[in-house]
Amino acid sequence: MALYNENYFLILFFAFLGFQKSILQLTTEERVADLIESMSVEKKVAQMFMVEIGSITPEEVEKFKIGAILNGGGSFPYKKKDHIVEDWVKLADEYFLASIKNRDKARIPIIWGTDAVHGHNNLKGATLFPHNIGLGATQS
Repeated sequence: MALYNENYFLILFFAFLGFQKSILQLTTEERVADLIESMSVEKKVAQMFMVEIGSITPEEVEKFKIGAILNGGGSFPYKKKDHIVEDWVKLADEYFLASIKNRDKARIPIIWGTDAVHGHNNLKGATLFPHNIGLGATQS
C-alpha cells in the first residue's frame, strides 16, 4: 500500500510541475512584475531602505525585510575595531542569508553599499588613496 501511495504522489507531483511556467522562461519584465505583485506594501517600502551596519543586525534585516545595508565611515563588523577580513565575509554571509530567508516568493538578496571613495579604510590593513579633490589640487 505504501508503494502505491508514493507512486500516486509522484504522478501528481510531476503532473502539476508541468503546469507551472518556469522562472527561467519569464522575461526580466515578467519576473519583476511577478515579484512586485507578490510583495506586500510593507515589503516594497522595506526594499527602499538602506541601513548602516552599525544600526541593524542580520536578524533585524530578516524581520523587517530591509533591502540594502551600508558600511560607512567608522563601521566595523560586530562593532570590533580589531577585526580581520574573515569577519567581513562572515557578516556579509549573515546579511545575505537573512535577506533571502522566509521571504515568500520575493527572495530578493540584500544590496551591500560601501563608503569607500578613497579606499577601504574600514578594512584593517587596506590601502588608502588620496581623495579626488587632493589629486585635482596637484594640477598634474
